[in-house]
Amino acid sequence: MKKILQLLLLPLLFFTLACEKAPKNNTTNTVIIREKNDASTLNPTAASDQLSAYAGMQIFQTLTNVDFKTEKTVGVLATAPAVIDYDSLGKMQATYTIRKCKF
Repeated sequence: MKKILQLLLLPLLFFTLACEKAPKNNTTNTVIIREKNDASTLNPTAASDQLSAYAGMQIFQTLTNVDFKTEKTVGVLATAPAVIDYDSLGKMQATYTIRKCKF
């Protein structure tokens, strides 16, 4: 019985010690967003951590993205997904048609 009690209390102890309390906020109607670390780069091709990749996605738009409802590739800056062609040497070429600007 004692061993079972220890096995049940040990994960509970780890869970309570692993959680970090949120800072107190005495103001109302505010949103606090913070990151503990800085992004290592803002270049999306050189991003090696999650924060850098997220920051790069917020600064630079992509040609296409995934629609998670249909699980299909949809155009963002491009009108549609790439048209894939192969040349005589077997090299693949992706061609995009860019949307017209509505300024």
